[in-house]
Amino acid sequence: MHRFLRLALGAACCVTAPALWALPTQYHLQDLGASSEAVHINAKGQAAGTDTSTGQRYAAVWTDGEMQRLDNPYTVGDAYGINAAGVVVGSAGYPDAAIWTSSGMFVDLGQGFAGSYVTSINDKGNCVLNGAVDAETLVMYFAPGCDGSKLVQISAYAQGVAINANDQIAFTDISFSHQQRAYLYSAGTFTDLGVLAGYTQSLASDLNGHAHVVGTAADAAYDLREGFFWNGRKIQKVGTLGGARSEATAVNNSDVVVGSAQTRKGQWHPFVRDMRADGSRMQDLSTMLDASGAGWSLDRALSINKSGQILVRGTAPGDSAPHSAILTPLD
Repeated sequence: MHRFLRLALGAACCVTAPALWALPTQYHLQDLGASSEAVHINAKGQAAGTDTSTGQRYAAVWTDGEMQRLDNPYTVGDAYGINAAGVVVGSAGYPDAAIWTSSGMFVDLGQGFAGSYVTSINDKGNCVLNGAVDAETLVMYFAPGCDGSKLVQISAYAQGVAINANDQIAFTDISFSHQQRAYLYSAGTFTDLGVLAGYTQSLASDLNGHAHVVGTAADAAYDLREGFFWNGRKIQKVGTLGGARSEATAVNNSDVVVGSAQTRKGQWHPFVRDMRADGSRMQDLSTMLDASGAGWSLDRALSINKSGQILVRGTAPGDSAPHSAILTPLD
């Protein structure tokens, strides 16, 4: 039995099925600039992440393609999530859990934890915080209002990665380094999402408003691995692009999953897949760009919003520095 399980295991509460949404056939690419490392996109198309253009790491937000650095007393920082109101969460300094209001004001949520960080914030302003209480123990907290004075301990030996509008949290039990397991926390109940056949561990990366979770199943060495989708009842494979490996990183409320997968030649490409559609297959986003994507080499998809905008990473024509970009559906 995993060490953090102090509450009864059970199934997550059922919700209505996602509304139908047609997967587009083509996307327009908007470049966020050299050395941009955006990781999350909100419902309004704003992206949050890290700017490394000066050689330092600065938390940043991109609005309509324009980058704004987010100040903090420690100077350096990283942003990991942004909600529809433009509130950004992440870490600052060494690191310290951090929040930036929609006006850019910095709030330190570190609470004395060494190595604390906030991974996700929902549109109600509630967030999930991870704090290291000692050299070995990472504790996951629910923070109502993303207020450091109201932390509610959820589990030790756990890494929370995402929180949805219902305050359900996707996380990974890290009690055993080579046998990590993906879980869903919902109103005091922990649900073990299981592991894909042929693998020994599963790591959560995101969930949507229906408490459907995506992540990656892997062997003990995290060498062989494949993206998974948990639909509230069972865990299933997301697939590959012909290669041996894939990773699922994000899912929206229409159960459209994005991530990265290897091609037959072993190259990593970003993918999109509609998990509701019968007979659907993983599609290579690199092949779905209009003229705006000419000359780009994309390797990762990191986030997707409810409108189907996808945050990707790659290199632009004539520039070896990493670029983030937003793909917007054209149809």
